[in-house]
Amino acid sequence: MQAGLPVVFLGDWSAPEAIGRQPDNIDIVVQQLVEHMLEFPNVRTAAANEEIGERLSELGIRPRVSHAASYLKHVHRVGSDIEYFYIANVRHNPPKEPAMSLDQDVRLTRTRPDDVPYVLDAWNGRVERLAVYTESGRDVTVRVRLEPGQSTIIAFAPDGWAGTASPTAVIASTSVLGASLGKRGEVYVHAEDAGALEVALAGGRTAQVEVPAAPAPIEIRDWNVTVEDWKPGAGRLETVKERHALSLDGLVPWSQIAEVADASGIGTYDGQFHMGREWRKKFTGVTLSLGEVNDTFSVWVNGTFVETRDLTDTTLDISDHVHGGRNTVKVEVATPLNNRMRTVNADVYGGMKKQDYGLLGPVVVSAYGRAKVA
Repeated sequence: MQAGLPVVFLGDWSAPEAIGRQPDNIDIVVQQLVEHMLEFPNVRTAAANEEIGERLSELGIRPRVSHAASYLKHVHRVGSDIEYFYIANVRHNPPKEPAMSLDQDVRLTRTRPDDVPYVLDAWNGRVERLAVYTESGRDVTVRVRLEPGQSTIIAFAPDGWAGTASPTAVIASTSVLGASLGKRGEVYVHAEDAGALEVALAGGRTAQVEVPAAPAPIEIRDWNVTVEDWKPGAGRLETVKERHALSLDGLVPWSQIAEVADASGIGTYDGQFHMGREWRKKFTGVTLSLGEVNDTFSVWVNGTFVETRDLTDTTLDISDHVHGGRNTVKVEVATPLNNRMRTVNADVYGGMKKQDYGLLGPVVVSAYGRAKVA
C-alpha cells in the first residue's frame, strides 16, 4: 500500500468489531490501522457497493468493460495471442427479475492496441470479423444484442486471425441494424427501411448508399415431418427407433399429434418457399425465423447445412444459401427423453408434465435491405 497499491474500504470502518474470539484490544488496533491507511492518497472509503466504481475511478482505475446498467455480465481473459471478453445476458434473481432482451453499446478496453475485434459463437465454433465498431486508443465500442440467457464472445486478435477476410472498411456507427462481410472483405450495411442512407466510416469518411425496399415476409405452413421415436428395446443397451411420417398444414407440438403424443427422439421437418423477382439477392438479405423450437436444432437450406444454432435465438441469416424460385428448408429437432420416459417408467417419471416437443414456429422467411459501402 505504501508503494501505491490502490485500496478501497467498503462500509463504515470508524468502529470495527471483531467476530469470534480475538485479543481484547484487537478492535482498537484495527481502528487505528484503518485511520492510518486512510491518510494515504491511494486509499478510499465506499459507503455502499454503488460507490465502488466511483472510488476506483478517483484512484485512476478504469474498468475493462463499461456499459449502461443492465443484466449484462462479463468475464475477461487474456491469452498469449488472443484476448477474450465473454458477455452474457443473465439475471441475478430470476424469480424476481423479468427476462429482458439486451441491445446496447459496450466499451471494451483491449490490451494490445493493434488487435482487431472478432465475434466467436461458442455454440457452433464460428469466427467472424466485426465490421461495425468505434475505437479510441485502446477502447473499442461494439453493439451487443442478446436475448435472455444468451451469450457471446468478443475476441481481440491480429488482423486475419482464423482465416477471416479483412474488411475493406469499418462502419463507425453502432446504431446500424448490422453489417456483413463478403468473401473478399467487402462490407454490406443492413437496414430495415428503404431509401438513401449515410453511413459513417472509420477515419472520418462517409458513404452514401441506397437501400432497396424489402419484399413481404413468407410464412412456411406446410411441412412433411418424420419423427424418429426412441424406445427401449428388449436388451438393456438396445434402443428401438420407430419412425412416423406426418404431413402438417400448420405447426403444432408433438403432444397434440396422436401418433407421436408420447414420443421423444428426432424430428425432421421438410418445407419449401418461393422467392420471386422482387427478392433481388444482390441487394436483399434473407433471414429464416423458426419461432419456438423444442429442443436443439440444425438447419439446411437447399440441401446445404447452415448451422446448429443457439437455442435462445432461432433466427438465422440464410442470405448465402437461397436463390430465386423454389427453395427447400430442412429443420432437424432433437428432444429430451422426458415424454417417452413418462410411459416406459411411469412409477418414476409418470408425475412429470408432458412437454411440447418439436418445431412450433411460426416459421417465417423475411428480407432486409443491404447495400455495399466499400
